[in-house]
Amino acid sequence: MKKEKKKRDSFSGDIDQLQSNNIVDVSQTPMCATFPISRPCTIHSDAKPHKVNIANIQLEAEYEYVVVPSLSLYAYLKALTLNSSPFILLPGKMSIFIDNFFVSSADLKLTSPGEKMELYLGIDGNIKVEHTKTPQQHGKKGNILKKNKTRTVAHITTIKNTKPETIKITVLEQLPTTKDNKVRIDILQPENKEEYSITERHNLVKWDLTMDPREEKKIPFSYIIEFPDNKRIEVIEKKE
Repeated sequence: MKKEKKKRDSFSGDIDQLQSNNIVDVSQTPMCATFPISRPCTIHSDAKPHKVNIANIQLEAEYEYVVVPSLSLYAYLKALTLNSSPFILLPGKMSIFIDNFFVSSADLKLTSPGEKMELYLGIDGNIKVEHTKTPQQHGKKGNILKKNKTRTVAHITTIKNTKPETIKITVLEQLPTTKDNKVRIDILQPENKEEYSITERHNLVKWDLTMDPREEKKIPFSYIIEFPDNKRIEVIEKKE
């Protein structure tokens, strides 16, 4: 995959780097798709895999950055686009080039014509991320008859846009969940609920930010866990 600098953002995707004047008809059935190659191709009989060019497609894209500071102190560039071609994009490895330089590889998912795509294009070192944790605070809450323990988790994420252009950036933080109705989890910061949203999947706290050139933003995040005095809790990271 290759990003080109143009007056209007575009996303150029090569399926084995074919020139755009080569047109391929796509034949689809409920079970498969066939890509007839309209020109002669030479396949050497050496029992080795060979690639044959199929098509060169141009897709319009919007770009934003994604930061998950508790897992990584890097900003990942993401392209949001739509498969407007007649081709089914098969799953496999994708090579990322920016300004004709190879930067990374990624996995391309099976994408049908007309389906939306999210493509991660690698790390941009021009977005600086710092993540400062504070020691957890333990306390008690309640009255003489009923006391609950509390645990407060807090940290601050600092993001600086050193690029000479305005960018969009999404920041994600994990908020613990529990199936025990005696355990309560509340967000303390940010106090304004309009500053963030919570995703239905994975219970992530999400900030959608727009940052001007050279701008720096601090994002405080803290939550409190309240649970019965006779219980012991442990926060476990669930990997999927």
